[in-house]
Amino acid sequence: MKWTIAHARQHFAELLRQAAQEPQEVCNRGRPVATVVDVETFREYCRWRDSQTNISLAHAFEELRALCAEESYTLECPERQDRANPWAEGLHELPR
Repeated sequence: MKWTIAHARQHFAELLRQAAQEPQEVCNRGRPVATVVDVETFREYCRWRDSQTNISLAHAFEELRALCAEESYTLECPERQDRANPWAEGLHELPR
């Protein structure tokens, strides 16, 4: 259910009871500004967030390398080659 701020304030106990069943969205002028959830859902989110913030890019690449090794997958990179760059070529034509 969507609640306005005024309705949520007037019926706070009911908002909390319903949030125990499913997340409740609170809106201000038709735009969502908050969601009220039960404690266990919030704790689950906190555990997930904490596990995500500790992952660095280097760690993600480590995991990717391990997965590739498990699957015997090799990444094939195409040969590098120069391509036309009209902007850089136009620099030579500018008066000095």
